[in-house]
Amino acid sequence: MGETFISVLAYLLCYQPIFGAYTEIYAGLSQDLAIEHDQGAYIVPWGRKSTVRPDIVAQLGEGKNSEKLWEWCERETRQYA
Repeated sequence: MGETFISVLAYLLCYQPIFGAYTEIYAGLSQDLAIEHDQGAYIVPWGRKSTVRPDIVAQLGEGKNSEKLWEWCERETRQYA
């Protein structure tokens, strides 16, 4: 019963993995986004423009820690590149 229940629950609550790729494809290829107006736009799932969460902005400050963030991202994703 447990395995079947979890499978049904996952089917109802989760989306196919391809939907994750749609957001990235939208961000990279959409004609709705223009370099002049949307440079650095923050794209969230389902192809929506949004803003970065306030707690993340507060941690970054006025660009003081952006280099640290970049280095952390590079270090964490290096094994996948």
